Amino acid sequence: MKQIFTLMLMMFFVHSGLTQDIITKTNGAKIPCSITNEDSLNYYIITTLKDREINTFVPKSKVKEVEYASPRTQKLIKSREPISTDEDGYASSGGIDLTTKDLRRLLATHPPAMEKFSQGQTTEVLSYGFGFVGGYLIGYELGGQLNTGNFNGRRFAIGGGLSIISIIMSANGRKAKKKAIDIYNQAQNKNKGLSYGEKPKISWSSNGLLVHF
Repeated sequence: MKQIFTLMLMMFFVHSGLTQDIITKTNGAKIPCSITNEDSLNYYIITTLKDREINTFVPKSKVKEVEYASPRTQKLIKSREPISTDEDGYASSGGIDLTTKDLRRLLATHPPAMEKFSQGQTTEVLSYGFGFVGGYLIGYELGGQLNTGNFNGRRFAIGGGLSIISIIMSANGRKAKKKAIDIYNQAQNKNKGLSYGEKPKISWSSNGLLVHF
């Protein structure tokens, strides 16, 4: 059982990872981040500082090199097209099919949408884990019944319960992810762009000026 839950934990980290861009500054410092926008003066990014996710910017005058994790997604971010989904749940933007990483990169530019999407994705990943454990217990008992005649009804019932929980959690996860896309599109339709609606907060750190949006 311990090995099964270890597998569930590994599945969570694999599915929750966000592909990152890398900004190399003129002083050699590298900043792992997600570039949400840029203009003639700055790169606007989401990065992590002291275990906290922040919105800030890096002046282009201090940038030596930029490595985009997905140049295609970067073009989608700049185009700011709404996201649509089909009946099977596949997403697209501007006529381009989106991978899960593409979708995360787009939603990451609008924190309220990204928060809801992360909740949905976490719920779905947990549902995979519950479904795996439930299916294993059901299969184990059915196999034992056929091969040896031994059958543990309590273990079989637990497996069935976990499978039902998995189905419910999976449905809730899909609803949350769809809601995240709705939040993103509503922000687009209201001409709010992709920035967060809070007033910017300015602070200083060892790396210089930080602007929190």
